[in-house]
Formats: sequence, C-alpha cells, structure tokens
Amino acid sequence: MAYTQAAVERAMKVYEVLVQALKERQPWIHVAEVLGVSARTVRRLRWRYEHDGFAGLFDHRRRTPSPRCAPVAEVQRVVRLYAERYHGFNVRHFHQIVRREHGVTLSYSFVKKALQAAHLVGRHRPRGRHRRRREPRPCFGELLHLDGSLHGWLALVPDAMPPRQRAPSGRDPHDGRRQPVSARALPP
Repeated sequence: MAYTQAAVERAMKVYEVLVQALKERQPWIHVAEVLGVSARTVRRLRWRYEHDGFAGLFDHRRRTPSPRCAPVAEVQRVVRLYAERYHGFNVRHFHQIVRREHGVTLSYSFVKKALQAAHLVGRHRPRGRHRRRREPRPCFGELLHLDGSLHGWLALVPDAMPPRQRAPSGRDPHDGRRQPVSARALPP
C-alpha cells in the first residue's frame, strides 16, 4: 500500500532540512524550528535517517488507512447524485432519500461534511446559547388600524376599553360560559 501524497511531501521536506543540517549549512535548532518539532524529535529523525535511509523519514502511522474509512466511490456517487439530481434539497431530506432509494449506508453527518467540502451546500454558523431571539410575530389583537391610528381598544388601555356586560341569563356574551349564581348580574 502506498503512502498518501501529504506523507510523501512531509518526508521530502524532512529529508531536505536534515541534509542541509548534516552538511553543516544550518544548525540543528533551526531544523526543529522549520519542522515545528522539538529538538528530541529532530534527534530521532536523524537517527532513523542514518539507520533506515529515506524510508525512515515516513510517518508509519499514516500508512494504513482507517478500517472505518468510507469508500471513495461511494462518496463520489453521493456527491454526484446531489449535484445532478437532488440539487437544492436540504441535507437532511437528501440523506433520507439517498438511504431509502439508493441504498447509501453513510451517516448523515458524513454526507453533510462531504457536500460542504464539495461546496454544494453552505456552512451555517452554529446557533449559540447567547444568540438574540427575534421578536415574536404580532398577534391579531395587537395590530394597528389600517390608517395607522392608535385606537384605545387596540392599545389595550384599560380606561378606553368598554366594560364587559353580562346577559341576564347568567351567560357571558363574549365566551358563552355560564357564570356561578353569585357572579350573575341580577336585574334591579
């Protein structure tokens, strides 16, 4: 199995800096600064280069891919499906359709990240706990009159509101419920 392009480039960079230091053109502390590692790591890289050659400079942890790695063909198929057939769908709906109709087994978060990496779906800033809440939409009773005037019954001013009157039957004409006998307005 071959190394990734990034691993090869990293090994080449380490090789060039180590060769310059071995030819005494730059100090070893400068090698550590250029590579962004400690002096101890530079000593280890030097020992591995002297014993194993150029192959010793590779990071062997990056050689074997993860067993949970998604197949490249499957990811390309998902991206192509979104671009060609389902463009404009939101990610959640697209993921449901692709799982149901196309047999994709990738997770929702992976599909979302793949579509964002392909610049097919925008990245949204996550909503935080401290975000400002928008004002609630006005209710029917809070609306202004069409001409923009402020009427007393719209402003809910207690003095301007007419008192509620009860029917002699004991029923409230506004809500239709029966009031208890003590609350009934008895005729004089």
